[in-house]
Amino acid sequence: MIEARVRIAHTCSAYEHSTADPIMALLRPGESGSAGATAQPGAVSAKRDGLQHRFHHQRQFRVHAGLRLPSRTETAQLPSNAGHARGGRDGVFAERGFEQTIVSPQGGRSPLEPRSLKFPAYDKTAKAWRADPERMALLENTAAPDEIDPADFDAIYFTGGHAVMYDFPDSEGLQRITREIFERGGIVSSVCHGYCGLLNTTLSDGSHLVAGRKVTGFAWREEVLARVDKLVPYNAEEEMKKRGALYEKAKLPFVSYAVADGNLVTGQNPGSAKKTAKKVADLL
Repeated sequence: MIEARVRIAHTCSAYEHSTADPIMALLRPGESGSAGATAQPGAVSAKRDGLQHRFHHQRQFRVHAGLRLPSRTETAQLPSNAGHARGGRDGVFAERGFEQTIVSPQGGRSPLEPRSLKFPAYDKTAKAWRADPERMALLENTAAPDEIDPADFDAIYFTGGHAVMYDFPDSEGLQRITREIFERGGIVSSVCHGYCGLLNTTLSDGSHLVAGRKVTGFAWREEVLARVDKLVPYNAEEEMKKRGALYEKAKLPFVSYAVADGNLVTGQNPGSAKKTAKKVADLL
């Protein structure tokens, strides 16, 4: 019998916080918002500096990025039964025996988000993760994009958190990995704000990967309800539409919703993580 090996790349943000406290309490998805569609396609970071300053001084936010387990730029959140990592090492992907690798835009250490160590995120799964030295060691040295050979992976999974809105869109390294996996038939997936990592990814013919394809991700209405619409750097939902994506969302905010369009799989919000992971696993 031949045993097939499936490898998934999980991406986490590598965003550095300009704060005296090295471990900053970041906002969980659903706790931050944005300043509207201020950016144009290919330039979503136009007002990055000013809005970034507001984030630091008005609210602390979490940096969870996308491809694998706990992934937050400057901070990683432990996998939880209710969080983005449901597709991670202790969730759907682990149950299927998939090999997973944590990647961040810059590589290196991914500190824990203090809020992930409190109720309700700090559940049985998260506690087990934190108690395992081998698993915690994975966060000390995340891989950088240039260390990843897309040919070795079957899928890429962008996790969420508001910090990824800053360093995911313009990461050429993540774009390269995503493009190569997608064009050879591998799975490209994201959940919540993770879809910001797909905003500027183009295919070999120059077209946007999301153009003409069904996509979902954290909705603008959810940003408003989370009272962070004045803080986020841009309206991700609108930016997706500008790039030709066929954006979809659940009828009610914060309801689990995921959509698959060929080998592109996306989930709307934190509560959609498990459903998204299952869709990815079924395709693999």
